[in-house]
Amino acid sequence: MTAIFNAARTVLCGASVLAIIGCTFATPKQNNDHIRFLTNEQSDAIKAIKAIRTKVNKSWNPPLNAHSGLICKVHVKLLVSGEVVEAYMMASSGDSVFDHSAIEAIRTASPLPVPDDEELFAKTFRSFTFTFDPYRGLY
Repeated sequence: MTAIFNAARTVLCGASVLAIIGCTFATPKQNNDHIRFLTNEQSDAIKAIKAIRTKVNKSWNPPLNAHSGLICKVHVKLLVSGEVVEAYMMASSGDSVFDHSAIEAIRTASPLPVPDDEELFAKTFRSFTFTFDPYRGLY
């Protein structure tokens, strides 16, 4: 990753749901002016990350006991079409019902919106860790 992408990643950290290659991404609370300084590939990756996070959050059926502060990490493997072929727990929230609901949200959201660029997909989206934190930024 370039220095510009690292700087953009720092700006974007916050309401994270998706972690790729150990880096947490989020939607900026301000406008997207800083994205214009990124390469097309980096911009496409950020857009796909935001779209994946949004689709998974919309697919989530919160358990009755779910409360803010629960976070888990799910490893996800995709086909080039965005179809989820594997989703398994990497780091539990400590609440098995919440963890199961996170995996189900990812599976329900399949196919995930991935970039059309096959090289970018292979490098960043074929296999990644998804940090599921649906309440962050809502309170």
